Amino acid sequence: DLGLHTALDTSGYASWDTFEKALKHVDLVLYDIKHTDSNLHEEATGKSNDLVLSNLRRIPPGKKIWLRIPLIPGFNDGKENINKVGEIAVEVGAEKISLLPFHKLAEGKYQQLGRDFPAADVKEPTKEQIGKIVGAIESRGIKVDVSE
Repeated sequence: DLGLHTALDTSGYASWDTFEKALKHVDLVLYDIKHTDSNLHEEATGKSNDLVLSNLRRIPPGKKIWLRIPLIPGFNDGKENINKVGEIAVEVGAEKISLLPFHKLAEGKYQQLGRDFPAADVKEPTKEQIGKIVGAIESRGIKVDVSE
């Protein structure tokens, strides 16, 4: 043991055997939840979230979990989805939820490459929208942080 702190940054989309092996070597799991609705998750990612949520629920108690939501207005910022993520966080004993609000920082790179930015029509969430989401999650007793 070298005294190093290790983390796994994951979407959770892996076989349980693979996932379980990785868990044995980490202190912290950073776990992305893109959407709690399987159909909407599949529309956005090409894959159902059944395996993602199943693996999350199988993480052994006591393993430190931070859930992360890439917050995309009009996709996963609705009350129902946020409430469901909060329920899941409580269920799995997540220490906190990190909100990763959508931004358009990559738009310039797309322009330089002569390509259309696929999310050009998506608006960045307002501070007010983010504040409501933070409040909804914190009302469950879960810590929240927001990436800038």
